Amino acid sequence: MPEKELKPDEGQIIELPPAFKGKVPQSAAPAVRELAGLSSKDRAQVFKAFNKVPAAQLGHVQVSHTQTFVSGPLPPAAELERYEKLSPGITAKLVAMAEKQQSHRMGLETTVIHSQTSQSALGQKLAFAMGILGIGGAIFLSWIGHPTVGGSIGTAVIGTLAIAFLLGKADEKKSREKKMRGE
Repeated sequence: MPEKELKPDEGQIIELPPAFKGKVPQSAAPAVRELAGLSSKDRAQVFKAFNKVPAAQLGHVQVSHTQTFVSGPLPPAAELERYEKLSPGITAKLVAMAEKQQSHRMGLETTVIHSQTSQSALGQKLAFAMGILGIGGAIFLSWIGHPTVGGSIGTAVIGTLAIAFLLGKADEKKSREKKMRGE
């Protein structure tokens, strides 16, 4: 016959299986409370499972914990079903919220792409203007009798534009590689 122990907080009597004879240690009080909260049928199943474990192994019981991480706007379908049972209509609200968030995100991405395109076009136009003015100035200086100064300015302008172009291409390549890696 199983020994009877008191549930620490409520004074209720619960039956403990023979393997738990004697007082329940303080460290086991939370488990006793949880057992007391189960229906008598569920509690009987738990005790049956413990009675199948040899007494020598009871100190070596392993507990397994499973944790699921979801990446995305909506939880898995099974989780949505549970939410719907708890609060009817919640699934439609969650889907609407996810759709609204997706529209917002896509709008932001469109704005950023348009902004980057405009900025790139402006940079190209300004670089072209700088190149034309620089080379034109170099030609003019050479024509009026200052070929050394004109050559220096022409070389500096062309070199600056070439370096800016090459650095821009290197940044583009790095950005593409990051996107490919998913960073």
